[in-house]
Amino acid sequence: MTIEDITPTGSGNGARSDDGGRSPGGAPRLAVGAGVVLVVLAAVAVALGSGVFSGGVFPGGEEEVRTVRVPAPPPLKTAVDTLQSGQTLASLLSEQGFGPREIHRLVQRIREYGRPQHLQPGTRLEVRRKPLEGDVRELGLTLDRDRTLELSLRDSTWVARLDSVPVTTDTIVVAGLVTGNSLFGNSVALSGDTAELAPNEDVEIVYALEDIYRWRVDFFRELRTGDAFRMAIRRKVRPDGTLRSAQVLAAEYRNGARHLFAVHFDSPDPTVDGYYDLDGESLRTEFLRAPLDYRRVTSGFSRSRYHPVLQRRRAHLGIDYGAGRGTPIKATGDGVVSKKRYWGGYGRMVEIRHNSRYRTRYAHMRGWTRGLDVGERVAQGEVIGYVGASGTATGPHVHYEFLRYGEQVDPADLELPPGDPVPDDQMEAFAQQREAAVADLVEYRLPRLSRLAGSGETGDETAR
Repeated sequence: MTIEDITPTGSGNGARSDDGGRSPGGAPRLAVGAGVVLVVLAAVAVALGSGVFSGGVFPGGEEEVRTVRVPAPPPLKTAVDTLQSGQTLASLLSEQGFGPREIHRLVQRIREYGRPQHLQPGTRLEVRRKPLEGDVRELGLTLDRDRTLELSLRDSTWVARLDSVPVTTDTIVVAGLVTGNSLFGNSVALSGDTAELAPNEDVEIVYALEDIYRWRVDFFRELRTGDAFRMAIRRKVRPDGTLRSAQVLAAEYRNGARHLFAVHFDSPDPTVDGYYDLDGESLRTEFLRAPLDYRRVTSGFSRSRYHPVLQRRRAHLGIDYGAGRGTPIKATGDGVVSKKRYWGGYGRMVEIRHNSRYRTRYAHMRGWTRGLDVGERVAQGEVIGYVGASGTATGPHVHYEFLRYGEQVDPADLELPPGDPVPDDQMEAFAQQREAAVADLVEYRLPRLSRLAGSGETGDETAR
């Protein structure tokens, strides 16, 4: 569309009729128009002289202009109260002077946005009243750290509005160096954008690293001093500096001579959403490396092991993971419970059939997860029981067996089946996300151990 397309025709400045502005008789139309204008102006002059427009229709003098100043209503008076331990929202509202009927109306309205019985101690309630009459006009209830419910009384009806705490979104890059024999305690030195970290975010970073690589790295047996990692993390941060959420976009973990990359693929298909290597192969495998977070391996897989209770040599066709009583035991793969009972020397045990090829067993449990039964389907990582010492055992641990076609094999020697790769029809979207994430990740190099001059201590070398 051009300017000519939107210019009105037959009117406006310079507008002309098709015949050049003349009447059919050839006389200029301007003369007729001018005569009409003169007649109208004369009529207006007569009217003004006779006072037709007087009397306030068109104010005749400046003295008739009035400025009306309306005072603003006084601000509402606010009282703040907090929910105490063991106190209900109804009792808190009662303390603020609400009657049973009004409390019922308010609680019913609040239930549309959350469960009042799940409000935590310290929940803030603002009650706003008219300063003279004392009538309540508004309420403000903090539902959680990210949401506040505003209620205002209009024509005897409580109108609700949900407000969200504003957040800022950023991306940081953090590098880490393992200086001890664990990921926890003081065994990881962080560098990079550490000044931007929220409270306790350093701990969450280590948990995230373990969660991403748990299918590929046994952090209790394969962790090495000098291992290193780097992570690009997209975050949503509240105004008080705490985290609302964080997502690792990409990571690299150096475990000895291995370099393991991870890229998060944000797929619209929740079954595809997850972490993949640079080629789109899933980091997830069909089985976890271990059924629990354990303290130590007390006995490995052996065809001839001296049994501490029976005091003779016999095959030990599984791995014993030592852990405290009550430590959760997790299914290492998706499957169906095929056994759940007290079974001789195994004590309380569970067997899971994963497919026609693989089964796993978990023995010496203190107890099973409530509701777990034979025939029930369980998911990888789902808690199925708790560490104990039932059956033939000298202390709390879980005896874990991996069966292939009905025969026990050492899971530590298995090349575990990988998960599904990125589908072909989503590889282009994955490649775009991968390039953007890796561009952030390479901002910091992986740190390395170095010998500090003049001392026997070790430090880390990290560079952008």
